[in-house]
Amino acid sequence: MPLVNARVVDISLGHDGIYQSLLQQVLAIERPEFESQKQSCSKDVIQLRRELASKQVQCSILNSC
Repeated sequence: MPLVNARVVDISLGHDGIYQSLLQQVLAIERPEFESQKQSCSKDVIQLRRELASKQVQCSILNSC
C-alpha cells in the first residue's frame, strides 16, 4: 500500500475526539466555506467570554464595596 493512502489515527483522543476530528476533515473537504464561518463564530465566542468576564469582575467589585 502506498504511503499516500495511509492514515494515522490518534487514539488518545477517545471516541468523541476522533469523531470531531473526522467531522472537521470531512467538512474541510466537502464544504470549505464553513471554515470561515467557524472562525468567525470562534472569534465571537472569545469576545463574548471576555466581555462576560469583565462584567463579572465589575459586579464583584461593586458588590464588595
